[in-house]
Amino acid sequence: MKNTEDQTKKAEKIVKNHMLGTLAGGLIPFRIFSAAAVAGIQIKMIHSLSRLYEVEFSQNRCKSLIAALAGAGTSFSFTQNLAPLLKIIPVIGPATGMITMSVFSAASTFAVGKVFILHFESGGTLLAFDAEKMREYYTKALKSGKEEIRKSYIGVKP
Repeated sequence: MKNTEDQTKKAEKIVKNHMLGTLAGGLIPFRIFSAAAVAGIQIKMIHSLSRLYEVEFSQNRCKSLIAALAGAGTSFSFTQNLAPLLKIIPVIGPATGMITMSVFSAASTFAVGKVFILHFESGGTLLAFDAEKMREYYTKALKSGKEEIRKSYIGVKP
């Protein structure tokens, strides 16, 4: 399938929709369940993008690619370690920790989506994906994702 402007718009809509899902998934109070929900939503997003770009999909390959990308950002480990610590502060702690994880989850989904759109539009497949080469783009897209959340979703600041 030849890439078109319409196809790119559809891809961006897929990313936005899944970004909303992970914004909600990040609010799940138990970290393990929250992480599982976010990962599932991101896998579903890549599956949808794969179908749009007519790229063969492999769930196992997809899981490892997401892990490789997410592990690329130091902000991921910082946020992942900071949010649970915030939860021990009475009253504001749990809310702050959940919001932090929620915003980061949505920004990460935005970044993962942007990376895969770029990759698929350049003719890439899941098998040909090189996370190492995409890390810089992922990091920039993560920052853009935080800005997207700030301006698009009810004033939540990353």
